[in-house]
Amino acid sequence: MRDLSRRARVYLGASYLLGLVAMIGLFSDTSQNYPIASSWELAAVLIVLTSISQAFVVIRSMNNDADYLTPAPLFAALLLLPSPLLLLVVTVSFVPEWFWFRRSWFSQAFSIASWLVALGAGHAVLVLFAGNAHLTREAPMSAAVVAAVLLVVLATRTALHVGLLGVIQGRSPKQMSLLAPAKLFAEASLLCAGWALAASWLLNPLYGLAAVAPFVLIFQGLQVPSLRDEASTDPKTGLANMRHFSQTFERGLQRARRNGHPVSLLLCDLDLLRAVNNTYGHQAGDVVLRGIADIIRTSIRGGDLAGRFGGEEFCVFLSDTDSAGARRAAERIRRLAEVTRFPIDWDSRSIQATLSIGVASCPRDGQTAELLMREADLAVYTAKREGRNRVMLVGSETREM
Repeated sequence: MRDLSRRARVYLGASYLLGLVAMIGLFSDTSQNYPIASSWELAAVLIVLTSISQAFVVIRSMNNDADYLTPAPLFAALLLLPSPLLLLVVTVSFVPEWFWFRRSWFSQAFSIASWLVALGAGHAVLVLFAGNAHLTREAPMSAAVVAAVLLVVLATRTALHVGLLGVIQGRSPKQMSLLAPAKLFAEASLLCAGWALAASWLLNPLYGLAAVAPFVLIFQGLQVPSLRDEASTDPKTGLANMRHFSQTFERGLQRARRNGHPVSLLLCDLDLLRAVNNTYGHQAGDVVLRGIADIIRTSIRGGDLAGRFGGEEFCVFLSDTDSAGARRAAERIRRLAEVTRFPIDWDSRSIQATLSIGVASCPRDGQTAELLMREADLAVYTAKREGRNRVMLVGSETREM
C-alpha cells in the first residue's frame, strides 16, 4: 500500500470505513425472524458457491479489468439469508481466493468492503420498501422491489470501483470499461441469475442447485469478449493492434469509395521516445506510451478507430472526415499531448512528450490503404524534419521526398 498515492490511500481508507459501518449495521439487525430458507446449511452452500465463483475470473487483456461470477451467489445470499449470515458469507467467501491467488491485502479488503457496502444498501432498501429482508414462500415480495434492490447493488458497487480506478490509475469515467453498456448488462445479468437462484431455492433446494448449472455457460460467455479483445488489441496500450486496424481501415475505405464519403488517416509519431527511455528508463517510456494512447482514445469519436502502428507510432482512422476535419482532429490530439504531464509513480518528476502527426485523406491523397499509409508516413517525416511537434498534411513538399 506504500506504493499507492496519498489520494488512493485516503480513498481505500474511506472505503474500509464504509464497509465497517455496513458490517456493524448488518450484524446489529436482529429484528428479523430466521426463515427455513435462511438456515446455516444454506449459508454454507452459498459460501462454497461464492468461493468457487470468485476463483473463476476472466481478465480483460485490454485494460486489466476482470469479470467474476460472484454477483450471482452474493445477490442470492442477500435475498435469502438474515443479515448476520449474509455478513458471514461475504467475509468468509473471499478467504480462499486470497489464499489461492495471494492478492494484496488492501485489494482483497476493498473487495470485501465494496460488497458489504453494496449489499448493506440493498438490505436497507428491502427493509424500507418491503418491510421484510427476505424472499419467503409465506410472504412473496414484489418483483419491483427486488429489481430496485438489484439496481441499488449494481450502482453502489460500480460507483465504488469507478472511484478506485480514478484515484489509482487516473482514468476518467469515459475511459473505464466498468461503465460500458455491455459491462453493466453483464453485471446486471449475473445479479438476475442470483435472483433466479434464490427463487428456485425457495421452491425446492434441488431446483436451486439446478439453477447453478447455467453459471458454467455464463463463465464461458464472459470469456468470449476477452478472447476477442486479446486477438485484436495491443496489450501495452489497449488500442487496436495493426492486424485489426488494417482490416477495419480496409473495410472503411471500401465503404467510403462505394458511398463517395471522405475518410482520413492520421499517423502519430511520439517524438524522442528513445531520449525518454535513456533518461528515465523503459518503464517510464511505457507510461508515456499508455498516456498518449489514452489521449488519442478520448480525442476521437465512437465511429473512429485508433491503433498502435508499432514502437512509438500510432494510427487513427477517421470515418466521414475530409482533410480539413482531419487536421483539426490532429491538432486537438497534438495540443493535448503537448500540455499533458505524465507522472512517474516511483519518481517525483513527470514527463512531457510531443507528437508529430501526418494526415492523408481519401480520395484527395489516394484511394488505397497502402498509398494513404505511405503518404501519411512521408508527412510525418516532413513534420519531424521541420522541428517536430506539428501536424503536416500531404502536399507537394511531402511528395518531393
